[in-house]
Amino acid sequence: MSKFWNKKTNEIEAYVAGEQPKTDCKLVKLNTNENPYSPSKECEKVLKEFDIQELRLYPDTDSTIVRDAVAKITGLERGNVFVGNGSDEVLAICWQAFFEKKYNTNLGVLVPEVSYSFYPVYAQNYDTRLIKIPLGEDLSIDPDDFCVRENCGVAIANPNAPTSIGMPIADIERILQANPDSVVIIDEAYAAFKTKYESAAELVNKYPNLVVVQTLSKSYGLAGLRGHHHLRDFGLGQTTGLGFPNEENGIMLPLEDWSGTSIGAIPTDPRIAVTGYAADARPYLAAADAFVVPLHAGGGMRVTILDAWLWGLPVVSTTIGAAGIEVRDGEHILIADGAEAFAGATVRVLRDGGLNAQVRGAGRAWVEEKYAWQVVYARVDAVYDELGRKAAAGPPKEEAKRKKED
Repeated sequence: MSKFWNKKTNEIEAYVAGEQPKTDCKLVKLNTNENPYSPSKECEKVLKEFDIQELRLYPDTDSTIVRDAVAKITGLERGNVFVGNGSDEVLAICWQAFFEKKYNTNLGVLVPEVSYSFYPVYAQNYDTRLIKIPLGEDLSIDPDDFCVRENCGVAIANPNAPTSIGMPIADIERILQANPDSVVIIDEAYAAFKTKYESAAELVNKYPNLVVVQTLSKSYGLAGLRGHHHLRDFGLGQTTGLGFPNEENGIMLPLEDWSGTSIGAIPTDPRIAVTGYAADARPYLAAADAFVVPLHAGGGMRVTILDAWLWGLPVVSTTIGAAGIEVRDGEHILIADGAEAFAGATVRVLRDGGLNAQVRGAGRAWVEEKYAWQVVYARVDAVYDELGRKAAAGPPKEEAKRKKED
C-alpha cells in the first residue's frame, strides 16, 4: 500500500497469479494452466529467423495480418476481430467498454460463483456490481440462471475454470436470446481442450450482443507472447471511437508471418488425447493398456488404483501415489519416483509381456481379496456383531463399579 494511491486503488483486492518456479526447476506447473508442450514447429522456425532489428519499430496499430489470420480460421471478417496483449487486457477493455457503472445502465454482471478469479478485479476496477450465480451440485452452469435478470451483462468462462466443465453452444444461445440488450462475454481460454472442440464464434454474426474472447496462451503454448483476441469488434478497434487501438506488443512482431499461415497449428502430441471431464470412465479403462498415477504430493489411498486393478490393468505409480496400499513393488504394482524412472517403468510394463501379466494378475487378486464387496460386507457385519455383543453384555465390570460408587 502506498500513501500516493487513491482510495479506490487501496480497496482493490488484487489478483494473485500462480507462483512462477525458477527456470531451472523441472516441473510441469499446473497452477497457471500452461501448455506442457512446445509451440508448433512453424512458430519455432519464424522465431529463429526473425530479424532483431524489427523490434526498433512500433507494431502495426491495426494488426492486419493477425486479424486476417484469426478471421480466416473462425470464418469471420477482419472487422469482427480485436487484438490485444493477453486476454486479461482484452477482458479489461471489454469490461470498461460495456460494463463500467459510470457510463452505462447495466444493473450488474452475472458470473458463475466459481470461475476465473480476475472477474472480481475487473468489477472493482470499473465499479461494477458482480452478481455471482451458484453452480449446480455437479458444478455445472445452469443457463436458466442467466436468463431471468433483465439489463445485466454476462461473463462466462467456457469451459469454466477451475471446474473444466463446458456449456453446450445451445445453452449459450439461450442466454444470448434472453439478454438481447446486454453484452454476453464468453471467455474461451480453454475451449481447445474440450473433448469435442466447439466455439461460440459461430454465433457472432447471428447475435450482435456476443463477445467471444480467445487466447494463444493455452492451446498454442504461447503464454509468453501475450497475444489474444476477441471476436465482435463493436468499434473498439477504431482509435477515433473509444481509443483502443488494435495493437499487439512488439514481441508479437515475429509471429505475424507465422500467424498468416499457421495460427491453427496447436502443439500437441498425436499420441495423447485430452478427453476433458468424463462422467463414465469405463470406456477409457476398457481401452487402456496400463494405468499410471504420477503423483508427487497428496495423501491417502488412491481408489482409482483399485478400479484399474479390477479392470485388469497393470499400474505404475510413485511412492506417494501408492501410499496406503500394502502391496509389493514389482509384484502387484511398479513404483518409480522421478521422471526418467517413471517413464522407464511405464515402458517396461508395456513391453514386457511377462511382467505385464504378473502385475495385472497380482493386482486384481489383491483387490479382490481385500475389497470385493463380499469381503467388505463381512468386515462391516463383524463390526456390528461385536458392537451388539458388547451392548448386550453391558458395561465392563470396572465401569459398572465406578457408576455404582458415584
